Amino acid sequence: MHAHQKPVSPSKRMGRALHPGLEALIMQCLEKNPGKRPQSCRELGDDLQALLFERPWTRERADAWWRTHSPTDPHAAEK
Repeated sequence: MHAHQKPVSPSKRMGRALHPGLEALIMQCLEKNPGKRPQSCRELGDDLQALLFERPWTRERADAWWRTHSPTDPHAAEK
């Protein structure tokens, strides 16, 4: 199934909307056909930089996002 079926889109997996360009780029990275994926880190970086967001993505926004969305460590209570 993994090798032949298209993966679930990030917005469906998260249950909320995602920037359409970012979602399209993520789905492109998950393409089964390697020739349809970005061919280098530079190409992927260029594609990411080309995305236009309503609000710029800053270090502060990234930090806030990770504080809200990062998975919890299931072993944290044991430490």
